[in-house]
Amino acid sequence: MNPRNTTFWVIGLYLLSTTVIAWLIYTVQVPSSGTLLTKGGNSPLTFTSPNDLLIPNEIATQRAQEAARSQIPTIFSLDSKTQRLVLEAILISGLSVEVSQPLIEAYTKPDGVSIGQIPSLIRQAMIGSNTASIRESTRQTLNRILLPTYKANLKLTQTARDAAAASVTPILTSLRAGQVIVKEGEALTTENLRVLEQLGFYSPGNRLFRQNLISWLSSVVIAGLFSTAVFFAGRHLTTLSPGQLIFLVTLSLALLTLQKFAFTTVEGLLIIAVAPVLISVLVSETVGLFWAICLGTISSVLMPSLSLETLFSILIFVVASALLVRLLPNRLSLLIAPTIGGTLAAFGYLAVIALNDTTTVGSSFLPALSIFTGGILTGIFALGILPIAESAFGFLTSYRLLELSNPNSPLLRKLLLEAPGTYQHSLVISSLVEEAVEKLNGNQLLARVGALYHDVGKLRRPRFFIENQFSEDNPHDNLSPHLSYLIIINHVREGLDLLKRYRLPRIFNAFVAEHHGTTILRVFYKKALEETETTEELSFRYPGPRPGTLESAVLMLADSVEPGSRTLQNPTPSNIRSLIDRVFDLRLKDNQLSGSPLTLKDLEVVANSFQRTLTAILHKRIDYPTAEEIRSLRNDRNPRRDKKTSGQ
Repeated sequence: MNPRNTTFWVIGLYLLSTTVIAWLIYTVQVPSSGTLLTKGGNSPLTFTSPNDLLIPNEIATQRAQEAARSQIPTIFSLDSKTQRLVLEAILISGLSVEVSQPLIEAYTKPDGVSIGQIPSLIRQAMIGSNTASIRESTRQTLNRILLPTYKANLKLTQTARDAAAASVTPILTSLRAGQVIVKEGEALTTENLRVLEQLGFYSPGNRLFRQNLISWLSSVVIAGLFSTAVFFAGRHLTTLSPGQLIFLVTLSLALLTLQKFAFTTVEGLLIIAVAPVLISVLVSETVGLFWAICLGTISSVLMPSLSLETLFSILIFVVASALLVRLLPNRLSLLIAPTIGGTLAAFGYLAVIALNDTTTVGSSFLPALSIFTGGILTGIFALGILPIAESAFGFLTSYRLLELSNPNSPLLRKLLLEAPGTYQHSLVISSLVEEAVEKLNGNQLLARVGALYHDVGKLRRPRFFIENQFSEDNPHDNLSPHLSYLIIINHVREGLDLLKRYRLPRIFNAFVAEHHGTTILRVFYKKALEETETTEELSFRYPGPRPGTLESAVLMLADSVEPGSRTLQNPTPSNIRSLIDRVFDLRLKDNQLSGSPLTLKDLEVVANSFQRTLTAILHKRIDYPTAEEIRSLRNDRNPRRDKKTSGQ
């Protein structure tokens, strides 16, 4: 796939995993009562005090403040503006001096005139009038111009009352650790909500928004760190295709979601180890262990109430399952490893409970049993998912390779029965390749199984290949070199068709297509040259491609050396090494290894390995004497005994 498209998929998966993990963490970490607690509504949980606390009792404090306010009377003060207006009105009213003088004296006093004093001032002014008409006129004038100048000062009064309220010492309420604030299902009162707000369980208005925002951002940061760690788990992830990476990430996210809901249903039920177990088998133990630690830690964050014993059991479970899954060389290991991991985690859980002495071991038996059951379920899920990963996403496991190397597998069985010489040739090649690739730290199992299938294309016309010719008749003797060339090189295309027909992993295609590279069929090229000098070398070369991997390159070298080794009259180690060096030099000069990762140092390692293996296979045999030779020697050394024996 295009590197740009690969980068796109990786970034997309990173964002997806970060979002999902952040959402899972957020749903657990944000107080669930934040939006559910309302006055008059039922409490969704039983809330208790986390420890001994003294919290402000706002209602009692407010009552004390109101009492302090009521103790402050209304404060009155002189309104100088009104005083000036009234005095000016008296002076220009035309009243007699006897009437106006007492009024002026009253309004110039520092305390001023209150509204209750005005009627008295009017009566006193009317006493000095002689007639009823004058008294009435004076009364009307005074009613019009006299105003109170001693008024209630509301601003000053409010300030005084506020000061009195502020001086009240806040009243505190004592809460003991574990004290129930409100029980589940009880109606929430204003006092309950105030206490819960003080404890951080309830956040009205903008505070709730800020708390949710902070919790979400924290969840994103945690999830981002874990996602980054997973994607940088090691160089092994770079060998995965986008489809395989999508499968692993999607599987992990689905398991995290299921694990979150499992925590809320059955205490201690752990299924998160399915992903690390499969990754250890599908990718490598290193990545599986790393993935186990990451997913185990995230799972602990997803628990509604994390405890030491549960964290300890989760980590034991995922790590043990990931490490033990490769102990057995068959698929049963996927069931056994999580079961052992669940057993260890259950005992670890009970051990921590017993050491902490927080509760009785008997009451912890059910969670421990759930942990053990989770181990069995993990193995069952892993066994069920593995074939999907192998068939739908192209993962090639060691279990699958071992099954394909069995002689009773359909295609190898067919090769053994219909082309036994090619089968024996493939067995020798597989031994050569396996040992050499092991020395180079390559995938020796893949190399061995790929070598077993590299010549399956010869099944189409087995008699046209020398190893399957059990008589002196060679069909190529009656064919033109060009036709023989076409028949021989066609076994590559036929091999690819057989791999597809038998649904074998696509990784084997490289072993079939590249094991001859673009080498020349020298036997038929020489025969063609003998017939005509205008023959082009290119007309007798394999179509290729040249080897592109370490394993297929070693296969080409082994397939070139092994037939030549059978022609050696005296297969001594030195003669075998001379043959190997000639073949390697020929392949280097022909640029057949230019696309492979093999270095000259690697070629020396491969040559030494081939020499040891071929020497063991082609070692010089002892010339055993025949029965006639033994009898002749006995007759020569003891003729009397032979005569006696013959007389009997």
